[in-house]
Amino acid sequence: MEKEINWDELDKHFTLPKGIISPFYKGGIKIPRKLKKKIKSYFWEKVHWKNLTNAQRLWSYLGISNPNYKWFLIKKIFIQNGIPVPNYQLFNTSREPINSTLRFPLITKLNEIHGSVEITDDSVVESEGDLRKRLKYLIGTYQQSVLVEEYIVGTEVTAVLLEGFKKKVYLGEIVINDESDGKYKFKKFEYEWLEKYEGVIKYQKYQDKVLCEYVKKAFQILDMSDYGRFDIRIDSSGRYFFLDANTNPQLGPYNHDSPVGIVLNMYGVNFSEILRRILLNTTKQWGDKY
Repeated sequence: MEKEINWDELDKHFTLPKGIISPFYKGGIKIPRKLKKKIKSYFWEKVHWKNLTNAQRLWSYLGISNPNYKWFLIKKIFIQNGIPVPNYQLFNTSREPINSTLRFPLITKLNEIHGSVEITDDSVVESEGDLRKRLKYLIGTYQQSVLVEEYIVGTEVTAVLLEGFKKKVYLGEIVINDESDGKYKFKKFEYEWLEKYEGVIKYQKYQDKVLCEYVKKAFQILDMSDYGRFDIRIDSSGRYFFLDANTNPQLGPYNHDSPVGIVLNMYGVNFSEILRRILLNTTKQWGDKY
């Protein structure tokens, strides 16, 4: 039986006002932060919220009321459950002391914005001076914290877990075909979104039974459902490092540049089959409940 969560106690630490408050704001760079604190959708409040388990409610609560804490929590949950991640540090200002455990090169990522925004050649830094400069730019421009991780040199793999009657993991190794690319090869913003770089990112089948078990474990401890995507780096010693976990990744046919669709299509799972399995899993969950 699940232990009841003290929601009143949580409210002391996280701002989550009821209803939609004051929809009109003066224009400015702080609008996203203001909206994040003030807006909570009617659907979530009245419908979706009551249908979640305590674990799911807690996870969603942290994500809505304080996105910074959610990503920090993902890292902590992974570490505490034996899922390996790179050494990392969250910076709220560019002047914070650097954790002594961090080793250069480091890669800088916006903590709240995804879609590879600001993932460029400048993201990887090799000295404290370059790191401070990059932090000052990102925090000053986007008014949010920055996640800094050790850059792992090695093979990058996209892992997709798709549920049906059972959980099955599909692995795709990322291959970047850009001869003009610099010292470090990774999925940059331009590779993901600019037409001139179409076809630069390719995927090929990758087999690793141990990694598949790690992905299943990560999926379970994050309480994911139906499908999920993970980005993993594997260094020259064969060590795994989970870089990202996406509970709601872009989903579409392989010819619509969806990494999930591309990886699954390599294994003979087309888009119709993806939808069939998701629906199958949904009806199975409802059948188990009722």
